[in-house]
Amino acid sequence: MLNMIKISEKTMIYTIIVATVLFVSFSVSAVYAKGGAPFAQDAKDAIAANDYAAFTTAIAGTRLEGRVDEEKFAKIVEKTAKKDAVSAAIINNDYEAFTNAVVGTKYEGKVDEERFAKLVEKRSKKDGIRAAVENNDYAAFQSSAEGTHYATKITDEATFAKFVEAKNLAKAGDKEAARAILKEIQIKPKNKKGKKQKKGSSAISREVQAAIKEAFENNDYAAFTAAVAGTQLEGRYSEEDFQKKAEGIKSGDRVSPRKKAYKKRGAKESKY
Repeated sequence: MLNMIKISEKTMIYTIIVATVLFVSFSVSAVYAKGGAPFAQDAKDAIAANDYAAFTTAIAGTRLEGRVDEEKFAKIVEKTAKKDAVSAAIINNDYEAFTNAVVGTKYEGKVDEERFAKLVEKRSKKDGIRAAVENNDYAAFQSSAEGTHYATKITDEATFAKFVEAKNLAKAGDKEAARAILKEIQIKPKNKKGKKQKKGSSAISREVQAAIKEAFENNDYAAFTAAVAGTQLEGRYSEEDFQKKAEGIKSGDRVSPRKKAYKKRGAKESKY
């Protein structure tokens, strides 16, 4: 029984690592502008060029205006570079480049060559499916989707054609029509972060969870407020509450005073 529990724990940890590295690798903590949307392209270009002046111009009028100083910007640039390096290593199936990219991060030493090969396979399938949809190529889609949840949902060309139509509608901005088609072919729609939409528009994606976690670890209230914009956590933490929570995490006490009060009343705790 103990061996089974240990195996289960290892499997769970590995699954979390794979999912996080592949889809959320080294998320930048302060990547949410006004309305909870990601950085605009001009801000991304400024990050890529390591141009702080251009970045401050790009975020003017957003929730991040005045909250990202040069030091924080330098961290964003560094994390973005790591994320890009990890992505490139996976795309190029370059394990050595991958291990170099994760040096100094919590993933260092946790992904061996066998696990890396699985990351490469997952990325390859994802890119193959995207290309097949863009090219309206059902044969290529069948090959790329083998072993994924799409393979059990899209089993003929007619359904594939509807899937392509939904993707094109979503790309054109008609998300309601796209959702209707996806519902018809029994495929759950995805939100802006690429995750399957959960019940309730305020569901927190893994990417946002990673940004929240990093904000607490760095005791960065500005990054936290930017990350939770548009979620059920928006407005729930004052700066004082946030600092208490961050200090509790740093000291090893992850239960905030608010949660302790809930526990005394027997209330069910939330993740945060």
